Amino acid sequence: MEQVEKPTRWSLKDLLAEPVHQSLEETFSELEQAMVRFEAARELLTPTTTWQEFNKVLALLESISTIKSRIEAYSDLAFAEDTQNALTLNLRDRVD
Repeated sequence: MEQVEKPTRWSLKDLLAEPVHQSLEETFSELEQAMVRFEAARELLTPTTTWQEFNKVLALLESISTIKSRIEAYSDLAFAEDTQNALTLNLRDRVD
């Protein structure tokens, strides 16, 4: 007889710690701060920009992408878990 594996429930704690609402607000704030730093770095981008300065700007962009991806992943997985949850729907709309 073939043994069937029982699916396990995923945990979203690796994306956002408990309490989720607080972690989410902190992560959105972190994203906003990273975007402000990235916008301020625009003046570094000139025809004479060194590769070191350019790498700093790329690191800022990478940071934004990482934070954004974490929020999107949490939102998508939470929505997939319960498509009728009003808080999850609100979060998904906020992220979109």
